Amino acid sequence: MEVKNIFLIFSALLLLTKTCNGRFVVSVIEYEFGNIETATVKCGGTIISNRNVLTTAACVNVTSPDLSIGVQYLAFNGTATVPIRHRATVRIHPDFASNREYNVAVLEIEGSFGDGFESLSLGALNDSQSCFLYGWGGGNGPADPRRESVTVNGPDSCPGDNTQAYCSRFGFFEALARCPGLLPGSPLVCGDERVVNGMVLNGGCSAAQPYLYYHSIEDFSSWILWETAGAEMTTKVSGFLLFAALLTCLKNIL
Repeated sequence: MEVKNIFLIFSALLLLTKTCNGRFVVSVIEYEFGNIETATVKCGGTIISNRNVLTTAACVNVTSPDLSIGVQYLAFNGTATVPIRHRATVRIHPDFASNREYNVAVLEIEGSFGDGFESLSLGALNDSQSCFLYGWGGGNGPADPRRESVTVNGPDSCPGDNTQAYCSRFGFFEALARCPGLLPGSPLVCGDERVVNGMVLNGGCSAAQPYLYYHSIEDFSSWILWETAGAEMTTKVSGFLLFAALLTCLKNIL
């Protein structure tokens, strides 16, 4: 068998193989239309498929025709760490009304996330649940996610009368130390690290307003799965075509 043919087989197998190191937090960016290099970070987001990111509707509800939404993460190019940016199509929940009601959006990026990223399944929040909050503070926000432990309270234990709003409450000094820098859209993971259970709704908290509010992802899972079905089908078709190409390659060689 020629070395060239062996290389082709090896390359195809690499494309069919996906390895993950737990990276599922990305930054949601806003940029001037047609110039993604002007990007600024607005929110956090969670990868839920190799083309889709979950974030808040309030973050991506852009009304100016001069602005667009995308996704950004950091990658090492061999010599330095650089931002990688993807343009994205925005889908906002049709019942989005406020920061604590249907505040959910799905982004579909151009291209796809490569090796080293993990897509999380959709889960639920429960009352008095211990979770980890990702993308909390830190110099790079979600681009260099920090993990903090929080206790989640159910809607009946949170201020206001909103059945969709879960929350965590912090003491005065705890709020001063922990609240600054948190971005909306940051994910909550409770137990199974392959599942995103919740998402931060408000952009941080303070000693004067010591509550963080969340959505339970399960409450919106039907809509999310419907909106991501197209991207998932494209991925499956692409994978099938790649596999068929590999079989054809093997047939011609052998």
